[in-house]
Amino acid sequence: MRPWAIIAKKEIKEQLRSRRTLLTLIIVPFLVWVGVGLMHAFLFGSMTPQGPLAAPMDMHLTVLDPEDGNGTFGLLAREIILSVAMNMSVNVHEVSYEEGMRLVERSETVLYVLIPEDFTENLTLYGFGIVEMWIDPTSPRASTVASAIEAGLSILEQRRYEVRADMRAIRAVPFTLLMLSFMLIFSAMWGPMPVITTSFAGERERKTLEVLLATPVKRTSILLGKLLAAGFAAAIYMG
Repeated sequence: MRPWAIIAKKEIKEQLRSRRTLLTLIIVPFLVWVGVGLMHAFLFGSMTPQGPLAAPMDMHLTVLDPEDGNGTFGLLAREIILSVAMNMSVNVHEVSYEEGMRLVERSETVLYVLIPEDFTENLTLYGFGIVEMWIDPTSPRASTVASAIEAGLSILEQRRYEVRADMRAIRAVPFTLLMLSFMLIFSAMWGPMPVITTSFAGERERKTLEVLLATPVKRTSILLGKLLAAGFAAAIYMG
């Protein structure tokens, strides 16, 4: 029998005999999966505007478009912004233009929206209106809310022609298959980790590592044998 096969056989026998190794083989990957799940739940729950862990976000709004009959679209844009903000757990603070720019300059706001005084006039006379937004690039929620506001304001657009893109998938990739591949990769990584650590640590505790290195067996064969034993542990974990 080749040296690497002898070492792999010895390591596998020690794994099956050691309760500590079998226990860590079960507990450590389980704790890792629980930790990964909690981390994803926290990240998506806190970054998503409608997530369960998301705290209400503050944004600031200024409407300079006149409130009389000449500012109809400005008031409509304001109502759209307030509606979007309410659905995304965002508190809207209406401030003056000077106050809004002061907040932007001091980086005391993550999202500031300005509806200029000529918004309705430009929209009715020239066919376009500009709503200015200042966004903190370090805030994913602010970017998400700004995109939602932009999508909401698109209902004010009046197009003569409309072009739609019909996108079709070349091949179907089931979500279950992607998640299964992800789980198998992580299982192959985290499964044998306790075995690898206990293998080298056990050799040092028993003071047999020096003896093993002093044998005429090549170090590549020793490493290959231990890797095969770790692969056996990974196969048990994934099975």
